[in-house]
Amino acid sequence: MMKNRTHRYMLYYGIALLALALTAGLIAIMAEGAGLLAVAILFLLPGRIGGYYLKDLFRSRSLADQSRFNEAIDAGGAFLGDLRRQPWRRHFIYCFFGFYSWNVEAMARNNIGAARMQLGKIEQAAADLRHAMANDPDYPLPYFNLAIIAHVQGRVSEADNLLSIAAEKGYSGGPIDRLIAGVGAAYAGLQAPT
Repeated sequence: MMKNRTHRYMLYYGIALLALALTAGLIAIMAEGAGLLAVAILFLLPGRIGGYYLKDLFRSRSLADQSRFNEAIDAGGAFLGDLRRQPWRRHFIYCFFGFYSWNVEAMARNNIGAARMQLGKIEQAAADLRHAMANDPDYPLPYFNLAIIAHVQGRVSEADNLLSIAAEKGYSGGPIDRLIAGVGAAYAGLQAPT
């Protein structure tokens, strides 16, 4: 049995990649020239459509990675506004693959909270991160970010507890998590160029 949801998502991602690669290979072999077009559509179209409806979510992440924190907060807020008006947008996350969460509201709140944390708006950041946790209690990143806040504020025991919870939920900040973060940042930049 997998230790947590994050590890299950990683397994599912590997299986999905293998299935897509096999499907693409079979289509390309069987249909030759037209098969390449079908493969391109299979791989690109869902992402383009999903990227359109989730663009401000990706923009928020990309802007935060560029240390443009106020703009990241604005983009995350715009996404949450769109989500309130058009809740069906949340389903486009299935065009992509998240290791830590597929809850787009939790992801947006975490992005906003992390950006506010960088700006020193600690109480607002903590509120956003707690909101992210309420939307997806198994999402490890808000626990990790709240641990940083607790540590900076000298609440070492609380920080250690939050880090332990984040690790139990699948985020330790280790090499695999750094690789996922790097790939996620690059992908967010491609989906929502600023």
